[in-house]
Formats: sequence, C-alpha cells, structure tokens
Amino acid sequence: MIPRLVLSLLSCILTLAHPVRTNAAEEHPGGGAPDSLMLEGSRRLSAGDQEGAIALFQKVLEMDPKHAPAHRMLGAIYLGANRLDDAEAVFQKAKEIDDSAESWFGLGMAAAPGDEQRKKVAEKRFLEALERDEKFVEAKYQLALVRQGLTKRGAFTTMGEVVQMDPTFAPAYLMLSRWAVAKPYGEEEASKWCERGLKIHPDDADLQIRWAELQLLSGEREGADEVITDLLSLLKRRPNELRSLPLIAQAHFAKRRYGAAEEAWRSFLDRVGPQERAYYEDISTVGSPEEIQAFNALTPEMVPEFLRQFWARRDVDLLGDVNRRRLEHYRRVWVARTRFSLGKTPWDRRGEIYIRYGDPDFRQRDGEPDYEQAMDPDVRKVRERTAAQIYGAGMSTGMDDRGLHALLSALSGSGANPIDPSVSINQFPGFQSVVNDTITSPLSVYSPLSGYNQTSFEGRPGVVPMDMGLIKGPAYPVQASGAGYTIVAAGGTASVPWESWIYAHVAGG
Repeated sequence: MIPRLVLSLLSCILTLAHPVRTNAAEEHPGGGAPDSLMLEGSRRLSAGDQEGAIALFQKVLEMDPKHAPAHRMLGAIYLGANRLDDAEAVFQKAKEIDDSAESWFGLGMAAAPGDEQRKKVAEKRFLEALERDEKFVEAKYQLALVRQGLTKRGAFTTMGEVVQMDPTFAPAYLMLSRWAVAKPYGEEEASKWCERGLKIHPDDADLQIRWAELQLLSGEREGADEVITDLLSLLKRRPNELRSLPLIAQAHFAKRRYGAAEEAWRSFLDRVGPQERAYYEDISTVGSPEEIQAFNALTPEMVPEFLRQFWARRDVDLLGDVNRRRLEHYRRVWVARTRFSLGKTPWDRRGEIYIRYGDPDFRQRDGEPDYEQAMDPDVRKVRERTAAQIYGAGMSTGMDDRGLHALLSALSGSGANPIDPSVSINQFPGFQSVVNDTITSPLSVYSPLSGYNQTSFEGRPGVVPMDMGLIKGPAYPVQASGAGYTIVAAGGTASVPWESWIYAHVAGG
C-alpha cells in the first residue's frame, strides 16, 4: 500500500513541482535547487535511506515553504512509518497550497487506518481526490478498501470499477478474489478474478499465492503438482516468500508424499517468527485439560520432545515414518489463519472449531442453501433434533400439526413470537390457503409450492422465502447483536450474516 503511494507521489513531482528557476542554485549557495534536491531525496528514498530523504525534503521546504510535492513526499514517508498525525499535518499543508487530487489522497490515507469515524472521513477525502481526477486509480482502489472496512455494500462494485479504469491494476483482482468468497457460492467467482489477474500479471506473487490457496481449498487433487511447480518457481525468484511453503506442503500431502509435506512444513516453521510458530504448536484446541496444563508449564527446551510424544499418541499410522495427524493439524491451523482470521487474531470461533474437528459434515451460510448435504440422514437427524429443541417435539420427521403450526406462527410474526418481528414471510398469491392446507395436511408440506417462483425474492434482507427448503426445516434462530433473534432457514435469507456447521458424529451430533 505505502510503496504504491510513494510511487504515485513520485510521479507527481515533475508535474506539480514549481518551475525550475534558472538562478535557483545561486539563491541557495551550496544547497542545490529545490527540484534537484527533490530528485535526490526520491533517489535516497528508493534506496531505503529515509532519514536522508527526510532531510532533503525538509531542506526544500526551508527554501520554499509552499513546495507542495515536498510536503507530500514527507507525508508518504510518515505514512510508511505509521506516523499518521504527522502525515495528516503535512498533507493538510499540501492541500492548502494546491488543493490537488494527490493531496486529498494523502489525507485519505492518513485517516483510513483509524476507527469507523476516521474511515468515514477517509471515504470523503478519497471522493474529493476523485472529484479532481476521475482517473486516479489508486484513489478508487483505496475508496473500495475503506468502504469494505465500513462494511458498505458498494465496496465490491467500487473495486470492480477499479479494473474498469485500469485493467492492469493487479491489487484489485486480488481483493475481488478475496471478497468474492464471502458471497454465496463465491469460490468459482474468486477463481475467475484470480485467473484474470494472472493473465495480465503472471509473475505477481500475491496472485500466485491466492491461486494456489483457491486450488487447495477446493479439495481438488489433480492440480496439486501444478501448484507445486508454480510455487517452487516463485520461491526461486523470491526465496523469502514463506507463504508458499504451507501451500507446497499441502499439495504434497494431497499426493500422499508425506515426507515432502513434512519437510515443507518444517521449513516454514523454522523460518517464521516465534508468534506465528506458536499458533501451530499450541495444543489448547486439541489437547486434554491435563495435557494443556503440562504444556503451559514447559520450558522452551522441553517443548519439542513434549510435542513429539503428544502427536505420537494421536498418530493415525503407527508404522509410517511421518506423523500424518500432526501434518493435518498444521493444515487446519493454516486454514484457520487464512479463512477465519478476518477481524480477529489469530482466528475467530470458526477457526477454533475447525482446528479441533476439521471439515464439518454440513456447512451452510446465509443465502447459500445446501440441499444435498442437508439430505444426508446423519445430518438430518441433528437438524431435526435441534428443531425439536427450539420449536417443540412436533418439529420432527413426521412434522405434526403442533410443531409445524409453531414454526409457521413464528415465521409469520403471529401469536407469541420470540423471533425478531422484522423478519417476515413472502406472502405470494394463495399464501394463506397454502398455510392452511399445510397445517391440516402435514404430508403435503413437501410439495405445495412446486409452482412458486422464489427467484424474485432472493437477497431481500429480513425476508424468509416460503419454499420447500424452509418447510423441511429446521429453521435456526441466530442471535443478532442488540436485535433479539432473527429467523434463518435452509433456502432463506436473514437480516444478519449467519453460518451453520454440523458435525454429525461428534458427541452424538
């Protein structure tokens, strides 16, 4: 982010700097002209000499306090050092001098890392930059990022406008790929965005890593060797690209090359920082209380042997040379760090559960019904038991009048309803007759709506489509912060994001 900002500001130096005065050097004996000092400061900045660059830019401002590019270059350096207040001050001075798109952009960058209120300020500043230069790609990109940080629905559209403005802007493809997976059935779209970016930038490390992640997370084994070849090529170009090593390890594991997988994991853990390594070695999500207590009491020298014995007790192949259960643990931690760490370090509740139990038998998100998995007998047993606990014994396989009526009453908001009343039913023509018929004839609930076209209702917040997936249930209430309960169901939508995992064989489901 910061390097692109610096490059953006560097490109503005020649166009926005004051015209070179022929007697500039004479006016400042031994000091050089401001323009030559700017170029030398930029050269030192590119070489990593920030202190030397700061001294030269400050010297320019001593000569010419209204030299806006010098203010902006200082601002870029302060941003890189996370000196946000200093950056804001110098960008503000630059704005007062020339009111340029670049100065507004710098002010936006100074506000973007802050809290919600500061992000709103940043959004306005990026819009001001685009008002002055509608082709300012970096400003549009940062606008999309800050809108995503504000959880605004327009973030994805804004990022899409970035690639329309500049089809060669690789970071936008990366973010579109990452954001796409949050959409229902978004994995395929995520891959397509990544592929588009790689066609333009085949050697882009971030896009290569992202592509490998998507290939491995899809569970497909066929492309594992291609992943390994691409990532080894990346490592050859960039030996310190540690993100590639867990991916190489998983690709080898998928091909049952367990020794190579172990070697790649070991190389990764030996080279990452101590905090990241600790996430992979921590046993608090998988150990017994006694083992966790013993682990926490160890000295650093005792940890390796303790972990060797800990994983040996859980080895799935006692005759093999490699402990596959330990490698599987590393994979789960990596998934938790990769997929379930947005907004929380090291991972959210899903990450904790995933490390402990692995892939669920049933996983469903709002707006993403999974009828195929939902029909699995073991999964249905857990779902029906859960529904019975929520709505009463009537919500069982037979679905008698009592349980079904309770469900329909809750969904329609009638009677004593503990569910959020903002959630309503799609009342299409003939709705009441369907409900009445359903209540008096429970067996008809599996086919009363065959002619109902639900597509016109998809994606409406707070509305639960009245379709076969819903009637089959069960519907799960999800706690929304400060809003009571919101009803969600297979095939339905809700006013809050939700996710349901079922492990059918853990503690009875």
